[in-house]
Amino acid sequence: MYSSFNWDFWELENSGMISFRDAADPGMRAHKKIDKEPTKLIETFKKYLSHTIEEVQPDRVFIDSMETMFLVIKSHYTLMMCVDDLFDVLRTHDITSVITVGTMFGIDEVVEYGADSVTNLGMVRVGNNLQRSIHVVKIRGSASVNQVRVLQISDNGVSVLTQSPYLEF
Repeated sequence: MYSSFNWDFWELENSGMISFRDAADPGMRAHKKIDKEPTKLIETFKKYLSHTIEEVQPDRVFIDSMETMFLVIKSHYTLMMCVDDLFDVLRTHDITSVITVGTMFGIDEVVEYGADSVTNLGMVRVGNNLQRSIHVVKIRGSASVNQVRVLQISDNGVSVLTQSPYLEF
């Protein structure tokens, strides 16, 4: 990010504007053994997350990525309960949370069900061109545009176009 956009995350971290936490923290590692019950890993992460939020008192929390934690859970019911429990931890604090989830393992559908807002980012092929796309799947309590929009990332930042430059009529 520093070389592409000149964003100095080290400076932001040193000034207290941003804080990075690793779920591979030594306190979590003890529960990453295969012989442990997967729900115990989730329980440990919830405690770690709650403690970190209380310690840092952030306005926003970003979790990247959620599916790595949930891949070991085979039961959809157990998965839904774990996702709901994690969302409950985030909802009990006065923060905005952003969570990334991939689409490969079907976990995204369970997370989307429990989330208050879902925005999909992707790539769309239009003719011989690939373009980034963005669309709001759901946002509780608000209306949204039900269209896929073009997401452009450039040296000037991120912008959303109302129409594709490659749109074919």
